[in-house]
Amino acid sequence: MKKPRVIVDGFVFENNFQIGIWRVFFEVINRLSDQIDFTIWLQAPPQMPLPQRVKYIRDNSRWLGSWNKFGRRLMAECSRRLGPSSLLRNADIFHSTYYTLSPFKSLTTIATIHDLIPELECWENILPVKKQSIDDAFHCVCVSQTVGNEIRKFYPSTAKKLSVIPHGHQHIQQSGMKAYFLKKGILFVGNRLGYKNFLFVIKALADPSWPSELSIRVAGNPLSDNEWNIIDYYGVRDKIIELGRVDDLQLAEEYAGSVCFIFPSRLEGFGIPILEAQLNGCPVVCSDIPVFREVAGDAGIYFDPGSICQFIQSIRAASTESYHKHYQSVVQANLRRFCWNKASLMYLDIYHQALGCTVK
Repeated sequence: MKKPRVIVDGFVFENNFQIGIWRVFFEVINRLSDQIDFTIWLQAPPQMPLPQRVKYIRDNSRWLGSWNKFGRRLMAECSRRLGPSSLLRNADIFHSTYYTLSPFKSLTTIATIHDLIPELECWENILPVKKQSIDDAFHCVCVSQTVGNEIRKFYPSTAKKLSVIPHGHQHIQQSGMKAYFLKKGILFVGNRLGYKNFLFVIKALADPSWPSELSIRVAGNPLSDNEWNIIDYYGVRDKIIELGRVDDLQLAEEYAGSVCFIFPSRLEGFGIPILEAQLNGCPVVCSDIPVFREVAGDAGIYFDPGSICQFIQSIRAASTESYHKHYQSVVQANLRRFCWNKASLMYLDIYHQALGCTVK
């Protein structure tokens, strides 16, 4: 069978704020690079690690329609008129990481849909190009059954061209730090945009019923001056420890050394940190939203993301040694449902389906 030549736009490799989406493409491409002829289409210098054994091109004609800067759009149009790279011209399939449009209308396109946060949060700048990316796609992939159900409501045209491919957890190793007496606080991981509900956490820290012995350890981009101002406004600076960005090894140790991991988001598409925490024996306290029920399963403690009282009660429940012992008895069954190798094979099947429909 012919080896598919797949162009992957490099958008999520060019920033350091879409870590979850970058993780998906990094893991899948690394696992399939001996069976798929990948080329990553970069427009800017990469800020995240690139997969091994794949080709890269720098080409300014890649333009994400949500960009509103005239100069970038003009540069993209000039590059298009000068002619695309031969690697683009000779490709079989274009795979959009984040709704970048295909360089050629005739090129078979696959779009991965990570969530419906732009729709539900009214991010008007991205919605037109996202809809066009979905409409143009030969096949769409969504990352959870919850997102799949939502996509079919917002975009009924996807019903016959939509697959669900969940994420895995094998990118992170299991830490050896297990003893309960080493637990040193509560862990928050990732960005802190509005839907992530970090302000809710700050308010909870200021509540009189918050367990005084527990601090929040924050892993991710450094806290901004404005965030520190809000933290000071609520008088909880002494309850927050800023870890900054950490590598996978340190992150595993943080999970293993924490009383629990909190995930208070109001919206998500999947939630890879849930699996990372579970792998390292860290109880997951998360919002009671459908996608977290789907991913965390029976190994999660759920709370109403608008109720500080429920949130604190859930943390107290997760903080007991008896719950940690119970957790170990249920978490492995949940983890077995998620695997990067399985996800990669599902993508491989979609690439071959798309290749069969490509006319050169």
